Amino acid sequence: MTLSLWLDEAYAPRPPPQGRVEADVAIVGAGMTGASAAHALAGQGLRVVLLDADRAAGRASGRNAGFCITLLGTPYTELVAKRGRAVARDIIGMNVQNRDRVQQLVRELRIDCAFAATGSYSAAMSEAEAREQERSAALLRADGLAADWVADAEQVLGVRGMHGALFRPGDGQIHPARFVRGLVAHSEREGVRVHEGAPVRALERYGDGWALQGPGFLVEAGQALLCTNARAAELAPFFADKLRPVRAQMLATAPIPGLRQPPAPVYADHGYEYWRLHENRLLLGGKRPVARAQEVGHEEILNTQVQAALDAFRAAHLPQAARTPVTHRWAGIMDFSLDGEPYVGAVPGMPGVRAACGFTGHGFGYATRSAELLAAQVLGKREPVPAWLAPDRAVEPGLAPE
Repeated sequence: MTLSLWLDEAYAPRPPPQGRVEADVAIVGAGMTGASAAHALAGQGLRVVLLDADRAAGRASGRNAGFCITLLGTPYTELVAKRGRAVARDIIGMNVQNRDRVQQLVRELRIDCAFAATGSYSAAMSEAEAREQERSAALLRADGLAADWVADAEQVLGVRGMHGALFRPGDGQIHPARFVRGLVAHSEREGVRVHEGAPVRALERYGDGWALQGPGFLVEAGQALLCTNARAAELAPFFADKLRPVRAQMLATAPIPGLRQPPAPVYADHGYEYWRLHENRLLLGGKRPVARAQEVGHEEILNTQVQAALDAFRAAHLPQAARTPVTHRWAGIMDFSLDGEPYVGAVPGMPGVRAACGFTGHGFGYATRSAELLAAQVLGKREPVPAWLAPDRAVEPGLAPE
């Protein structure tokens, strides 16, 4: 297992449960989704237990780039072509709701997570990509979504080889592990029982509810929420043919004095490269296409071919950072869905079990809002889940991401 920059901090995990535990709701997974669900259910008069096999934010939620953004890897023109204009607009609308909710939680709960509302850039590394992103900016504006075209992206971003960039105001960046752990701590103060080092090995029907079994413990709950990212199929076989574990690689340099920093998180090459600064360190990720076939699976291991490609990228495009020592290299596991959109809602064939998974590398674009939709269902609130998020939706051919 690799250690990300975000997880390289002192942290004391809570102990696992012992023996039999009763709950109204058991949440499996204390990443971004599970932490958000726990917060949404805290103080609602329910006995809530939050379980994590590792530690809060220990997996994908603590291994990403910390982008709190609304226009994800797919250009808006492509999203409209694949999904239709109404659904595409709804997808970005949900990303906006999610982003704004994260910002609201940071502010209201006073979570110390280095959040900054910087906006975000989708930079073009070719003339063809530039034309596509410029058209996307115009189409976003036509649909009432803020977007600007930045022709002088090299000057604005301080990065070589860019042919322009789409700018989305209102987006931001965040320390993802601190945010998740801040949510968990607040939920615990509101009565949620939190246990780490508590892997759930089996989820079985128990009367009208569910029994969650792990080493040395048994949680009996009326309802269960599965917030386990790419491992959802281990407890809900329904997802076995619907999720694909895909590895993402990142690195972080030592602090670089005087570095002309990118003013905001940057995606480039349709999201296959991405970078930002944190405390004058360059954080760079991507390059999966150089070893696409090898970057599938659940192991959080480094791929030397991908890491070498990241080093070559910073030498070519971010020369100020080319000679700076790398202090952290890490991998994280994404859960790719069949069509690139999450699965949010009741798990077919498992009454009382709900899931939010399949974020396809963009948990910080969907997870908090998805978790709150699950919580609303648990609480019996009339807050419909969009059809394009339904776990049992029909998937059109040609929508699956690469």
